[in-house]
Amino acid sequence: ITVNDPTIELIAEKLALAIEHQGCLDVDLIEHDGTLYVLDLNLRFGGSHMFSLEAGAQVPHAIVAWRLGRRPDPNYLKHIPGLILSRHGRASIVSKGV
Repeated sequence: ITVNDPTIELIAEKLALAIEHQGCLDVDLIEHDGTLYVLDLNLRFGGSHMFSLEAGAQVPHAIVAWRLGRRPDPNYLKHIPGLILSRHGRASIVSKGV
């Protein structure tokens, strides 16, 4: 479920400032007894990036703008809250070989 959560945004901002990372930073969080904990940081587009795209965020467009020295359209970094998204996959035979 996509959310707008000020606590998560604050964690993201603090992490970005602390490590001075530019670009995508995939962060895994877990909530336990009302407290959020950072589990993992990946300095790349993470596997959940497709959810951001489906929810309307256009992070690749923002990155291109930054690289060109431009300020990205603020809408590139917004998403639609309240969407329920799911990822599922299956193996498919492409070729049975020789």
